Amino acid sequence: MGERSRGHDTICLPARWRRPPIRCSVHRGRPTAAERELLVTTKVGVARTGPDGEWRLDGRPAVLRDQVEQALRRLRVERIELLRLHRIDPETPLADQLGTLRELRDEGKVGRIGLSEVTGDELDRARRIVDVASVQNRYNLLDREHEPVPAACEAAGIAFLPSRPVAWGEPGQRSEVAAVAAEAGATPSRIALAWLLGHSPVVLPIPGTARIAHLEENLAAEGVELSPAQRELARRPLREPGRRNGAVAPRRGSGRHG
Repeated sequence: MGERSRGHDTICLPARWRRPPIRCSVHRGRPTAAERELLVTTKVGVARTGPDGEWRLDGRPAVLRDQVEQALRRLRVERIELLRLHRIDPETPLADQLGTLRELRDEGKVGRIGLSEVTGDELDRARRIVDVASVQNRYNLLDREHEPVPAACEAAGIAFLPSRPVAWGEPGQRSEVAAVAAEAGATPSRIALAWLLGHSPVVLPIPGTARIAHLEENLAAEGVELSPAQRELARRPLREPGRRNGAVAPRRGSGRHG
């Protein structure tokens, strides 16, 4: 996706969070200079179509198309620049899911296509069907279960968007990060983001925030340069792959659709 950019992430689940439909003023009329640099992205593939009306992974073509049409109306745009699949729906053929997104791209309703929470093998299979612009997986300084995926993304020139980029584990696992933060004169969260930014040129952290102060702190991570020794010290609390806080990490399909 070229140089690192700043974007606005939305989720096509307004009813799930008991909020009104998302409204967005981006590109209404003549966009400002700041708006022209903003990438608006959203996700599809989770719907309230379970037997009792519960939320579930749903990658059926008709559902994906409907969610894209709804997103275009709510965001008031003619094209979604980056459309991401929440998860791969195991009950729908992958070719049907990605084929639908490819058709929407060819129709001009979608600019680029991204995936979420995929393995390296799933990424390889997906790339045989459609060009993949981005991958969003859970990944941070203390949780690197998906370590092979950012490496695969870098090799292919695909943007890697680590979710929960500043999530923390047990207190004992944070001591090395705190030591680096004290030495660098920065907060632990800023160190975690700086570590990610220096991990690979394709890494684009997506920390969530509801406060301007936190947003400014996150953006300031771009100015933190860690020495090789600091990077090595900060990464020592690595958990075993596939484990989080001593427990096996939940896999795709466990009901968590962040």
